Amino acid sequence: MLSFAIAPLLLACAPDQGIHVQKRVLATEDYTYDAGMVAVGDRKTVQIVLTSSGQGAVKVYAIHPEEENESWVVLESWTATKTETCTPIDSDSDGVDDALSIAGGTEDEPATCVTEVSFRPESEEYFREILVFESNDSEVEEKTEDGYGIWKVVVRGIGAFPCGVAYPTFHDFGKKSPGGSYYAKSTVENCGNVTLTIAAFDDDSTSFDVATPDP
Repeated sequence: MLSFAIAPLLLACAPDQGIHVQKRVLATEDYTYDAGMVAVGDRKTVQIVLTSSGQGAVKVYAIHPEEENESWVVLESWTATKTETCTPIDSDSDGVDDALSIAGGTEDEPATCVTEVSFRPESEEYFREILVFESNDSEVEEKTEDGYGIWKVVVRGIGAFPCGVAYPTFHDFGKKSPGGSYYAKSTVENCGNVTLTIAAFDDDSTSFDVATPDP
């Protein structure tokens, strides 16, 4: 009789390990930002609040108008003061900050960062532009050719010519003794809907002078 023993075959179970990619979600507090009415030749800064509501930090690599537009200028956010949730970073290790890193957050308590765009109307008209943010957002569907996520907001404003009127239109001092100083008041009034800036008073006379200092 042949007898033999059967030994149990033990299979080692490898631990179930995998790579979990943290969500990175970039958005803005609003979809549209208004600069309001601004005088032609003047400028107004509009603050745009970015939010991060994923587990991972969002890196913003570029902010620019969708179309080339000199009336909207993105201010260099990379030089902003560092905060707990928003930090300018050097993304290409060349020694110069060129991107923003926004810490992870939640939908109820997102991390935030403020970036700025300057509205500079060059004519009297209505201006509307789409501002594009390129980031490492992992959830957004629209991407650049380089694979960066795209988030867009609308910025808009109105350019208007300022209106100013001075009155009275002339002063008659009448007969005065030589060597004296005599004064009369003039009023400058803003007759428009945008800020009127008085840069200087100009008088081409040796007998008359504006006593009020230049603004």
